[in-house]
Amino acid sequence: MLKKLIAVTLVTALSLPVTGAFASDYINNGVTPDSQTFNESRTPVSTYWIVVTNANMRATPSRTGAQVRSLYPGDKLEGNPNTVVVNGETWGFFKVLNGIDIGYVLLSAVSESRDA
Repeated sequence: MLKKLIAVTLVTALSLPVTGAFASDYINNGVTPDSQTFNESRTPVSTYWIVVTNANMRATPSRTGAQVRSLYPGDKLEGNPNTVVVNGETWGFFKVLNGIDIGYVLLSAVSESRDA
């Protein structure tokens, strides 16, 4: 009789949905996300850009992202047609013309250029 009671209890417990402290609607529940909020935009940007103020090219679209290289007024970039908005700032993904560095730059630091 005790074995039947244990079996019924076990089957009942396994068939109930999981609730409480161990239940989660999120796959990455235990992972703390970066404090930045990414909001990708499909705003088209020009193919070529020129740096208008000192800026840093970053590995991620964030002021705290790893610095790829320093940029100075007059540096030329080739842009990607996508932008990313992070914490209210719009970042573009660029490649340095005549170079191999790629990364994110604040759009406020660059201006469209008609020439390469």
